[in-house]
Amino acid sequence: MDIKTRKDLTGLKTDLLFVTKFETSKTLEKSDLLGKTVQDRIDKAISIYGFAGKKKEVLLIEGTDQIKRILIGGLGLKKDFGAETVRLAAHEAVNQANALKVSHLTLMVPGPNRFLKAAVEGVRLAAYHFEGLHQKKDKDQAPTLKSVVCLTREPKAKTVLHEVNTILNGVDLAKNLVNLPANVVTPGYLEKTAEAMAEGRKNVSLNVLGLEEAEKQGMGAFAAVARGSAEPARMIALQYKGNPGSKKAYGIVGKGITFDSGGISLKPSKGMGKMKTDMAGSAAALGAFKAVSELGLKVNLIVVVAATENMPGGRAYRPGDILTASNGKTIEIVNTDAEGRLVLADALVLAQKMGADRVIDIATLTGACIVTFGNIHTALMSNSDAWAKKYMAAAANSGEKTWQLPMDTEYNELIKSDVSDMVNAVETGKAGTITAAKLLENFIEEKTEWVHLDIAGTSYLDAPRGYQSKQATGVPIRTLVELLMEEAT
Repeated sequence: MDIKTRKDLTGLKTDLLFVTKFETSKTLEKSDLLGKTVQDRIDKAISIYGFAGKKKEVLLIEGTDQIKRILIGGLGLKKDFGAETVRLAAHEAVNQANALKVSHLTLMVPGPNRFLKAAVEGVRLAAYHFEGLHQKKDKDQAPTLKSVVCLTREPKAKTVLHEVNTILNGVDLAKNLVNLPANVVTPGYLEKTAEAMAEGRKNVSLNVLGLEEAEKQGMGAFAAVARGSAEPARMIALQYKGNPGSKKAYGIVGKGITFDSGGISLKPSKGMGKMKTDMAGSAAALGAFKAVSELGLKVNLIVVVAATENMPGGRAYRPGDILTASNGKTIEIVNTDAEGRLVLADALVLAQKMGADRVIDIATLTGACIVTFGNIHTALMSNSDAWAKKYMAAAANSGEKTWQLPMDTEYNELIKSDVSDMVNAVETGKAGTITAAKLLENFIEEKTEWVHLDIAGTSYLDAPRGYQSKQATGVPIRTLVELLMEEAT
């Protein structure tokens, strides 16, 4: 998708002009971006057809010699206006343009200049299209829109465009990784994805451990999960030195279960095909690394991806086993379908050994999270109010809804074991999302600030919602980059 900006319509020819109107206003807000002739034409149509301006309401009218058609979209009430409104409006504009089979769209950015970022995000989120692996593609279903021009007086328009496009390229990468099948996106495929990010980059390094090497380094939790699969596992560690003069480093750790059968504690067959998405945390970690490194942010970033399948093979780990993780702590296995927290345990230890002192882990970890939040909010748990607050502020700016859950010490009682340091699952099902986080907390050093994100509900949608399309969402990449951009300033 080619996206550009302009300060007005002078000399521009377009298939479709998209403008917006508040529900409380009888006309468009006056703007010299459009010019008097176009503005008067739109205001007249609003009056004739009684266009109210409610959210998702649209009105298509004839244009001028240079503008073939004009589409007016509703913004809803002005008191509710914000970045989310702009993202939704821009998303609607792209969808309408494709429905009308046009190639070139001109979008007047609603509100002040600073909302250009949200407008471009909405355009890019709407433009994503997963083509699948069809032998013959249906041309009638393919998007027709080729270019978008955003009308704005934002003085830093080029910078904004570069930043948003770079971030959304990372989001699109993550979406593709999640949407592709598990026989394509294997641990080795994730390794190759990481290799492509490191290739030719002096400030990016890559280290990958196979199963045997992981075992030698004492990663007993990760290795136990990996042994059950014939597909070779990978512990992938990427490092970006954007601020080599600093000893501080941020860590992002992603759960990379490329297919989750449940292991010996086999999942029901219905819906098991969606378990290809159990590596969405690793996809988000890689997408965020791609964006941060390509933006050249002045931060040091370590990304660790624990990539393996969870299969019921002859060497699979069993309920009742006791595993020893790389920090020496022992875990009694109650359920082999609670494997994500096991691979994350060793990945978290590795990230901290590499120097990360502020860590965020991302995982499609618990069904309990979906029961609690559906697909609306990502669950956040943390050992640091300050670090959690910074993440929540970034999430509010990005529009990726997040809700913090408690981490009271009393929850530790639920994961106690008679024969080891902890159990990997709570058979009663009590506080499932929180107890999974409490297990992970055992692998966080006292000095480390840590945020755990459970994206079980928000990483993949069965139906479109808002500006998020069906299937993979790329959550929470936009928030992660927003946070690190703020930290870099």
